[in-house]
Amino acid sequence: MLPFGGHKGYALALAFEILAGPLVRAKAGAMAVPGSNGFFILAFDPTTFTNPDQFRSQVDSLIREIKGSKRRPGVSEIYYPGEQSELKRAQSLTRGYIEINDQILADVKALL
Repeated sequence: MLPFGGHKGYALALAFEILAGPLVRAKAGAMAVPGSNGFFILAFDPTTFTNPDQFRSQVDSLIREIKGSKRRPGVSEIYYPGEQSELKRAQSLTRGYIEINDQILADVKALL
């Protein structure tokens, strides 16, 4: 596993490796092999920590700040995680079908 985002990315990757590895008795680091995945799910209610309206407002403000950031040449839009998938989902619902590439279609047909 290669870290991303410098020392903060390294710390984040290590934290997730520990949560989805030793904490749930799964292999981690060099001991991890295909099929030895560990899963860790954390769910919490934001209202435990803050007012829901204030939370939404602050998240909306953060998203606007991210999307309004200066772009590199040739970049038309900055997407937050999950946004492109949600846009594709909305397009598929509007069209009434899911668009897939030719190779995936051929692979699926070969299974029939």
